[in-house]
Amino acid sequence: MSAFETLYHLMTALPKADGTLSSELVEVVRNIRTGNRQCLLAFPPKVAGTFLRTALVELLGQHYESYLSRGAYANVTLSHDLYFPTLLNQHIVSGTRPGAAVMHLHLNPSRHTTALVEAFDIPVVIGTRDILDTLVSAKNMCDAAPPTEADSFSALGAPWHDLTEAEQRHVLVHVLPAWYARFYGAWMRYSVDCHVRGLRPPLWLRYDDLVAQPVDLIGAILTHVDPTHTYAPADIAAVHERTRRKKADVRLNKGISGRGEAYFTPEEKEIIHQALRSAGEREMIGLGILPDPAVSARYDAPAVPQVAE
Repeated sequence: MSAFETLYHLMTALPKADGTLSSELVEVVRNIRTGNRQCLLAFPPKVAGTFLRTALVELLGQHYESYLSRGAYANVTLSHDLYFPTLLNQHIVSGTRPGAAVMHLHLNPSRHTTALVEAFDIPVVIGTRDILDTLVSAKNMCDAAPPTEADSFSALGAPWHDLTEAEQRHVLVHVLPAWYARFYGAWMRYSVDCHVRGLRPPLWLRYDDLVAQPVDLIGAILTHVDPTHTYAPADIAAVHERTRRKKADVRLNKGISGRGEAYFTPEEKEIIHQALRSAGEREMIGLGILPDPAVSARYDAPAVPQVAE
């Protein structure tokens, strides 16, 4: 098929208005082989996505022209989305070496999102973190961010910076937990659906594992997104250390595990945890989002290592 025939087929088979993809479009996309690679860090905010994307871009640069892609066209807030022309360009356009697009997007698995992920065969990685620590980190981010960036994630009827302290606390306890519960629950259901349909499911990562075993965790991501190449543990360790030193770029902040436990009252913690239990209590405990009651009963407060936000 010539280039003009390929373009004709693509233009007559673009995604439909309801977000679904025609079988003709999927077939054309899958038949294009350029050696390019794409991966999607579908991380919620404040779960070390910025840190990991920075490390991945450098490591994938050993074999590719690697770069960060925020996915959406002319969208500079946290509400990034997948954008078909951008995906197509990343999929087929190559320079002297194949490209590797690292997409860091705060995405829920809507129908059009999963259809595009499957059509372009994009491996997905999802990060998790203790919900109380996540919320405190989100507060710090919103406090420090310009109004446009803070409001894209956290605003109620008024901008974050115009809310009173009590109203901001209401957002942390009653609004954001519902967002995280929806995010985690929806991706969990999609993961189960992938197993049922025989598709590659997302790779799930725990924030605490980044603290305890960063080389192993980053190595697992690389195996998931680039199984055709090997990455030496020494190289991963070196990149991890260099990334840690880029505090301004990777938003290295306090990153203290356990600070959320001290910030919220017992009543507030119960409200927050109840919201996350709706996504599946056993699964949320296993992913380190909710505390394990059995572990909490046996041990004192956890250590507080410094890691990336």
